[in-house]
Amino acid sequence: MMFILVYSGLILYRFIAGYGRLKQPKSFQLKSELVIVLFVFYIATVLALTILPVSVSHFQNPKEPGVNFIPLINTYRYLTGKLLSPHHIVASFFTENIIGNLVLFIPLGIFLPIIFPGLRSFKKIVFISFISSFSIEMIQLILREFGTYRMADIDDIILNSVGGMIGYFLYKKLAPMRRATPFAT
Repeated sequence: MMFILVYSGLILYRFIAGYGRLKQPKSFQLKSELVIVLFVFYIATVLALTILPVSVSHFQNPKEPGVNFIPLINTYRYLTGKLLSPHHIVASFFTENIIGNLVLFIPLGIFLPIIFPGLRSFKKIVFISFISSFSIEMIQLILREFGTYRMADIDDIILNSVGGMIGYFLYKKLAPMRRATPFAT
């Protein structure tokens, strides 16, 4: 409920603030405002999916470690588990964890160069994707100390960063199709 109120307030604010600039058509572009609103919605969704679902039904398992520092070991286990196990739960977790982490950051690689012209280099997108994912994992690790079921995993950072790269490549592929970005100055 709080998510809906905050997001509705943001949309209202953006359009009220933009209304005063309607008299100067070059300073207000509806496309620009829509992209910003979509970006904020995307960021709120990422935070809701990665940090906010703190369920009381999922308690921390004291025997399960709260962090995985070994790259790709869990991804390998999930992949081999999916291929070797007839259980639907393993396949579902594989899809949610691996594919979900890739897809989660694709919009970041698309939005950043559109909204921020200074972030149109591959290295900057990779860096921001990495830092964003790393921050989320550290918050999950800290929240785990308060009894949440989240686990910080290096695989998530790798997969999220690759997702940001995919988004950047999609942006580069689609950018020539457009004459100018809505944020071009």
